[in-house]
Amino acid sequence: MASIKDYPAIFKFIKENEFLIDFQITNSSIGFREYMDMAIKNGGFIVDIVSDKIEGVSMYTIGTRVNNFSDTETGCIVLILLSPQKKAFGFITGLLSILHKMRSHDVRFVEFKVNEYQKKLIKLYTKFADVVGEQKNLAGNNSVLFYTPIDSIFNRLSHYADRIKKDII
Repeated sequence: MASIKDYPAIFKFIKENEFLIDFQITNSSIGFREYMDMAIKNGGFIVDIVSDKIEGVSMYTIGTRVNNFSDTETGCIVLILLSPQKKAFGFITGLLSILHKMRSHDVRFVEFKVNEYQKKLIKLYTKFADVVGEQKNLAGNNSVLFYTPIDSIFNRLSHYADRIKKDII
């Protein structure tokens, strides 16, 4: 499990790979350390390390920032970023890990917010979650909100992971 001492390595990984999700967390209105602190204080983060090399970083919160994390029935996916070598199965298993952790906190709904220009993430999330619609985010850009019952997305992802596993074997 990663800790604060791993911030520099995690930051480096995100900076090198954030182009994959059409988003620059390192240049956003809320800074990288704030994202990490928010995830540690209100949820968690998962760092996928293979042979002493970071291969993925995921952050989530229990509750949403808009409601000062008091709406604990909702979990928010803050970031999922994998190295280019990871395939769809890595994304799915990482997301299932986050959902499993959220379920242990009695989260009933999962929220994803994606800026409208993040076409790759919109396409990916559309496969697994329900699109609620567009809204204005704090930066004034249109964003798409995905909000779905946790059991629904967990079941869909588990089924999808089983199909991919069969194709790999």
